Amino acid sequence: VPVLTFEESFKAVSAVQTNTFKFSNEESTSSNQYISLTLFNQVAFDTNDTPSDGLRIDFSTNANNDVDEFDAVKFTNSDENISRNVGESLLSMETRNLPENGDLLPLNITQYRREAYTMQIDVSNFENHDVYLKDFYTNKDVLLEKDAISTYSFTVNDANPASKNADRFALSIQEAALGVIDPKFDNEFKLYNNPYNGAKIYSSTKSAFGNAKVES
Repeated sequence: VPVLTFEESFKAVSAVQTNTFKFSNEESTSSNQYISLTLFNQVAFDTNDTPSDGLRIDFSTNANNDVDEFDAVKFTNSDENISRNVGESLLSMETRNLPENGDLLPLNITQYRREAYTMQIDVSNFENHDVYLKDFYTNKDVLLEKDAISTYSFTVNDANPASKNADRFALSIQEAALGVIDPKFDNEFKLYNNPYNGAKIYSSTKSAFGNAKVES
């Protein structure tokens, strides 16, 4: 009878370790930007139980958007599956280039076992872009919170097959809108000539403004 024997002396402790699904220190200039998605059936979510499946997308300056050795191919679960649809490949972990305005990242969700679900989405270090969850079935675009966990609850049912489409969801990346701060005027703010008679308008206030533009 053949026998396979392992001994302590067989260990190759001096071998160079292999980087698995990540860049080496010399290659990596990661921005620590990522999007992590976790899928729960509603019962599990409400009772803080185990999620059905998960997906993570990392963004790095040295990565590319093709499927390569830094991506992890999706292994199918017996129940619900969530993955990134990249061309003809399904990924459970993706490493891609930095986000750009207009990026659309299709998701793939299959093998629903229940009707009610909640998706938990963690968006990290997106200073210059907004991330939306697109629900093509309900035609909703949901703006996701930055550096926080957003939740999105949805239902599926056999009476509406489109609700169970594998490509129902996608992530959309858009350039972040500039914030607008409302000016706080003091009690001494004055405009004159008032009423306006076609001549110049003058203002006075104790508040300091670098530039101001008045539109009629």
